[in-house]
Amino acid sequence: MRGVTDPGTEELLRRSGLVLLGTVADQGLPSTDRAWHAVAGVHRPTAAVPLATEDLAAAVDAGWLTAARECGVLAPGVPDRDGTFLIALSRHEPWTEVRLGDRVRLAEHLVGENARPGQGEFVTLARDGSVTCGVTTEEYDVWIVADSKHLHAAPPTPADPAGADLSKLNFMQVNRLFEAERLRPPYQDGWTLLAFHRTARYLTRLHELGDEATELPWFPAPSAQAAELIPLTAAQARELGAAAAVPIDDDRLAYYLEYQTAAVKSRQGKTRRLPA
Repeated sequence: MRGVTDPGTEELLRRSGLVLLGTVADQGLPSTDRAWHAVAGVHRPTAAVPLATEDLAAAVDAGWLTAARECGVLAPGVPDRDGTFLIALSRHEPWTEVRLGDRVRLAEHLVGENARPGQGEFVTLARDGSVTCGVTTEEYDVWIVADSKHLHAAPPTPADPAGADLSKLNFMQVNRLFEAERLRPPYQDGWTLLAFHRTARYLTRLHELGDEATELPWFPAPSAQAAELIPLTAAQARELGAAAAVPIDDDRLAYYLEYQTAAVKSRQGKTRRLPA
């Protein structure tokens, strides 16, 4: 079953050198949300490209192409599948079937908001749904992850941050524990503390706040609920972290407050970037 790709996504895919074949609504395939979770759940990438790499976009494309061919996403030599695969730019979009064009530039264009070329954020899937190959930007590298194990495993129960011993976790493990993608419905409107990576600028952690945070003397008044991101000083972030019992790393992360509706919580993730 085919549909129509969102015009914005369609334009990005075309600029990336892909030939669009249409969206795919196949209940037998892993969902885009499942593929993103599979890629995020891998602790060691298939390949990693340092962010400091010269011509980062070209290096990431080369790494993705190699991994996609080796794992079977591109299925070279298979009739009707050679160079054809599925792609998604977020966990909330349907799969789009595409074919490689003459000059592919995926990592140049398929990046998060306000990210520079090369800081790729997309997942691809073999046409038969057997394996995924995703690209995601981490703290120091762009990760290329080929996976079939997590893709077809039973969906994990989201970790409970309240039950974790944070003293035994490193920076990246804490990030995964508090990533925005861990939230599950039913979503509720409310104040959130957002942490963006100061260098890579992606949304790194999200903390839903309760009454204990809103009682701080400097906390925004209810009339500020319609405002956009509210930047916090390092002192405010630490005070809020102590009140809400959440870890604060103001050396590597920039903290903001935002009143988020349930709809906003349902669609955000690491592709969200700190505004310039």
